[in-house]
Amino acid sequence: MLTVKHITAEGESTFGVERVRFDKPTDTTPATVWADRMPITGGRVFVMNDKGSTVAKYELDEAPR
Repeated sequence: MLTVKHITAEGESTFGVERVRFDKPTDTTPATVWADRMPITGGRVFVMNDKGSTVAKYELDEAPR
């Protein structure tokens, strides 16, 4: 089990997932983190393992400043 924390200018959400995948941006699609089957675009995404250690961090196009 992994924990995903998604932070945007509007706030943050945290949820558990089994798999995380990152798709690089293309000419027609933005950078996307897939948490199980849910796409996440924009903001910052942190992925933590079952011990709470961050194992991945993604800065997507619309990251808050």
